[in-house]
Amino acid sequence: MLTKPVAVVIGATSKWQADGRNTYLVHGSDIDDSDMPTAVRWGVGGAIAQRFASEGYRVVLTTRNTANAEGLQQAILDRDQECTIVELDLSSAKSISSAFATIRESL
Repeated sequence: MLTKPVAVVIGATSKWQADGRNTYLVHGSDIDDSDMPTAVRWGVGGAIAQRFASEGYRVVLTTRNTANAEGLQQAILDRDQECTIVELDLSSAKSISSAFATIRESL
């Protein structure tokens, strides 16, 4: 039986790009993660995930590639909050079914 509510965050890893063209436009050069506060490194999806975690939810981050979400997951775990990663490709019905089956099984 679940003891905590669960938040599944689709698109949690829409992270800014340290070497992206908007970074050059705004800052005039590359910047790296250490230049950005942890709370804002992962865009809106990451902010939503962190907020749900801080409210006591078990957070499931979905991403096409697990490596993309590992930094965000670690930021959440570092605050003694619960977070897992499940691979999900929204362009594939099979991937969607598999991801949500994995999520249900892990609860």
